[in-house]
Amino acid sequence: MYQKTLIALDWAVVFFIYFLALFSSPLFNQAIIQLGQNTVNTSLNLTVSVIIGLVFISFLAYLIKKADRTAVSSYAWLSVFFIITVFFLFKVETAKERLHFLGYGILSLVLYRALRHKVGTLMLYVWASVIIIVFAVLDENLQRLLGTASFELTDIGIDCLSGLSAQLLIILVARPRLKHIDIKIRKGMDKLERIKNFKSGHK
Repeated sequence: MYQKTLIALDWAVVFFIYFLALFSSPLFNQAIIQLGQNTVNTSLNLTVSVIIGLVFISFLAYLIKKADRTAVSSYAWLSVFFIITVFFLFKVETAKERLHFLGYGILSLVLYRALRHKVGTLMLYVWASVIIIVFAVLDENLQRLLGTASFELTDIGIDCLSGLSAQLLIILVARPRLKHIDIKIRKGMDKLERIKNFKSGHK
């Protein structure tokens, strides 16, 4: 029961972050009308910078916590990702694009967490990347249909780049152990429980 609740919560977080990303454009435009463009851009840029900083600090704390099992290359990759991210954010023109970059990076991380309950092989990263790409394309099309923003291939590229970078961050820095055997055992136990419930219901 606890496992099912955890899975449901993880997927709820995934869709919550996705809908935040989906409605970020109209919210951004409304905020500009209310507060002014300079105020909104400054606030968003500061928020994005702080959250990205916290993400990298969290990864660093994770590596330090398991220092006895952490390879030097993990610290090196974390530094590389941090430098690339900062460089990319300087190159991105608008605060809204920076916000999307942040949103899809976090979405990719929580997608990994949601998928790991059922996928215990390297396919986990493939599925997470594919879903991110589908979400990014769907996001742009929905915004165009709703009339909240125009269809931009650049936005899709930024979203996909952010999502794929987050998966590489997990693979190259965190290097979590994939628990294929544990997942197979849990699936077997769930199947046995369903059979048991089915038989008890037909007595």
